[in-house]
Amino acid sequence: MKTWVFALGMVLLSVPSIAQTIIHVKGKKGIEAGYGVTPYGSSYNLSYVNHFSKRFYGKANLFMEQEKFRDAKAQGMGLELAGAYTVFTIGEKVFFNLKGGVNGGMKKFAPGIVVADPVTGNEQVKDFNTLKYGVSGGIENEIFLTGKWVLVVGFSQKYFFNGDVFGNTSWLGYAGIRRNF
Repeated sequence: MKTWVFALGMVLLSVPSIAQTIIHVKGKKGIEAGYGVTPYGSSYNLSYVNHFSKRFYGKANLFMEQEKFRDAKAQGMGLELAGAYTVFTIGEKVFFNLKGGVNGGMKKFAPGIVVADPVTGNEQVKDFNTLKYGVSGGIENEIFLTGKWVLVVGFSQKYFFNGDVFGNTSWLGYAGIRRNF
């Protein structure tokens, strides 16, 4: 009986390692959902991932942000197109990647923002939108729970070419779950 239990245990332990050897391969695709924290609020994202090689993958990321700074409140939606390169791994389960890309989006400020008129100096309440675009870079770690399910944790620094009341730099710490197919 002990021999059967030992043999069954060895087979079960070997199956995940066989599945893990085909994790980062050309053509592997996935969908990811995540949540992140910014200096002024939070961010939700939905991403599509495509592996171009064992070490490089591309990511298209749709995101929605909710931010608040002093009296200013804003909601934004945007798109980030990024590439990630695997720098090193721990076995075939944990991947450490450098990520960089371009991003853009629309930010809508809530009514009630007081803005000084540049000509008269009088204050007025405005409801306005702004288009933000820029570049980003960061790290992204993948922890493969199985061959298809991946825990993703990362940090990204963004630089916007045009700033607003929130400035033209921002960071994002995030976590998510990816389903490869």
